[in-house]
Amino acid sequence: MNRSICAVFIFFSMTVSLAAAETAQIIKWDNLIPPSSPLEDPFKDLTIDQLYDLENLAYLSEGLKNRQGPNASKDKENVAKLTEFFKSAKLDVESLLAQYTGFQEEIVRRNRAVVGDMEGRLVRLAGYVLPLEFSGSGVNEFLLVPYIGACIHVPPPPPNQIVYVRLNQTMNVDDSYIPVWVTGKMTIKPTNKDLSLVDGQGSIPVGYTLDAIRVDPYKK
Repeated sequence: MNRSICAVFIFFSMTVSLAAAETAQIIKWDNLIPPSSPLEDPFKDLTIDQLYDLENLAYLSEGLKNRQGPNASKDKENVAKLTEFFKSAKLDVESLLAQYTGFQEEIVRRNRAVVGDMEGRLVRLAGYVLPLEFSGSGVNEFLLVPYIGACIHVPPPPPNQIVYVRLNQTMNVDDSYIPVWVTGKMTIKPTNKDLSLVDGQGSIPVGYTLDAIRVDPYKK
C-alpha cells in the first residue's frame, strides 16, 4: 500500500479524543475470520472432468426446480446425460449431489461467520477504500476491503472480509482503492450494501460495521 493519496484524501477526526484513538487495537484481516478445522474435500477422488460435470449437474438440477419451457426441456436432456455418465462410472449420483450441496452450504456458512469478540472493540485496520458511490461533496460511507480489485474486477471477498465504514464527516475521494488506516468501534452487523458498478448496482454482503473515529493515509 504505497500509493499516494494526498490529492484525494482529507484527514478527519471525530468526537472521540485522539488519546482514545491511540488505544485502539491493531488488527489484521485474519482476525475477522473465526478459527475452524480444515474443510475436508469430499470430491478428492473425482477426476477434474467428473468434478466439472458434477458442478454442471448441480447447477442444472437446481435451475429445473423453477424453470419451464424449451430451455427446461434442453436442461432435462443434459441432466439425464450427466446422470448416465456418473452411473456408467459406478458413482452414486444422488449421494454426490447431496455432498455437493452440503459442501457449498458449509463454505457459505464459514464465509459469513464472524468473530463475536470483535463486538464493541476499538480497532485499527488497514485496507482499501471502495466508495459505495461517488459524490462531488465527498463520501460519508464506504466499504473497506483487503485487496485492490475486490467487488469490481474480481468476485467479492467473503462477507467476513468486508467492513462497512460509517463516517460522521465527509471524506473527499475521487478514486477507488485508496490505501488507509481506519480507526473506530467495530460492531457485528451483517448487512447488504448496494455498490455502484459500471454496469449497474451490485448487492454486496458485509459482515462487520466500523464507526470511524479517524481515517489516516496508510503507512507501515
